Amino acid sequence: MNIKEWLVPNDKEFFRLLEEQSELVLRAATLFAAAGLNGVSIGDAVGQLRQIEKQGDDITHTIYHHLHEIFITPVDHEDIADLANSGDDVIDLIYNLAVRLEVYEFDLDLPVFRHFASIIRKMGEESRLLVSKISKLDQKELEDEVEQIHALENEADDLINEALSGVIQHTDVREMVLTKDIYEMCESVTDLTERFCQTVQDVVLKNL
Repeated sequence: MNIKEWLVPNDKEFFRLLEEQSELVLRAATLFAAAGLNGVSIGDAVGQLRQIEKQGDDITHTIYHHLHEIFITPVDHEDIADLANSGDDVIDLIYNLAVRLEVYEFDLDLPVFRHFASIIRKMGEESRLLVSKISKLDQKELEDEVEQIHALENEADDLINEALSGVIQHTDVREMVLTKDIYEMCESVTDLTERFCQTVQDVVLKNL
């Protein structure tokens, strides 16, 4: 049995769960960006992200349950666990970042933050698109999608380097520390989103 027989059989449970998880990643990224770009209250965003975070945890637990109770698959258990955890990690960090924004009463209108919010939203969209293409099992399409995500992560790397050079110019030490923390968390979200997408690609290609 190879992954074609596993992902596209009569029982498509795992693929359904993976799609649900990627949809939650997209929802979390979109909601977070809405607070930075569209004027959505960060308090409202935190409340909704908390619900998304709980749903992500539920999906991860369900994946583990099916892994041990239902699925008979050639894919390594470690690969499945990594796949489940990597998507959940993105959602968790976006939620925690939003909480930090609310606690810090952070200025969401700062251009660097708005740029990060845009990148995070785009990466959420690309990760959802990547997962939607798994059933086609087209190696070239998967590689092209991951390349798009990698380019966005590189954009975030460049942005954090540029932003930190400006942050250290702050005369207010508290403002410097809080701003640096937020920007580094934003960059970490992009790192984890890229890792999620790379894990999806690696697991699929490993088992073709």
